[in-house]
Amino acid sequence: MYWDSKTLKKRARDVLTGHYWEYFLAVVIAGILCGSVTRFSIRINLNQYHFRSLSEVFSFILQWIYSHYPTFLSSLAVSGAGKTLWKIFIGNPFEIGSSRYRTVASYRKYDFQNIFFPFADGRYLHSVVTLLLRDLYLILWSLLLVIPGIIKSYSYFMVPYILAENPGISRERAFEISKRATSGEKLNMFLLDMSFIGWYLLGTLCLGVGVLFVVPYHSAAHAELYGALRFKAARENICGPSEIGSELFRA
Repeated sequence: MYWDSKTLKKRARDVLTGHYWEYFLAVVIAGILCGSVTRFSIRINLNQYHFRSLSEVFSFILQWIYSHYPTFLSSLAVSGAGKTLWKIFIGNPFEIGSSRYRTVASYRKYDFQNIFFPFADGRYLHSVVTLLLRDLYLILWSLLLVIPGIIKSYSYFMVPYILAENPGISRERAFEISKRATSGEKLNMFLLDMSFIGWYLLGTLCLGVGVLFVVPYHSAAHAELYGALRFKAARENICGPSEIGSELFRA
């Protein structure tokens, strides 16, 4: 076996140590951007910030929203078809951006700009179409019953991470690598996610706000899981370094 939950969670804690607020901020901002209806073309340099407390993080978030997105609150009213379109054209690319941020952070490089990665250099359309197909596949599998949809969600787990490392990879190859690398791993992946339930339940005791503080930990564990599955893919000749990994290491 290439990984176990205990080891991945320890690695996730190591990634967060000393950089929790930066990681937290990136995850929260990515969520905010997924819910906004504004075109994004800004740059943020976090190197000048040193967050020491929760109040400083929230203060930064509020100032950033008010400075760049005065219509942010109105964007929360988007519903129905608008939400679907937003997920397709904005939410999904930011999922890839978040995956890149977290993958790079696994190597102790905390670059906030990575969440905007899919929106530059001709990567956007490929990102949109690939994750749209993933979502359609999941919807179709879920129509059969809930369990097949859950199983397939783990089969496609690596797709946004693969695109985050190699945005030029073909859709077919990204799905193939993910399905083959997660073969035989789905139950353990499910158990890894279930191991966070206690943390989420504890977070709900603080009026639900505490749940936010579990998300970086869970997200970091997912990034470590991807790293382990990528290692498996390389060892078992499922893919080569030119397909996933090499692009990231040039960043």
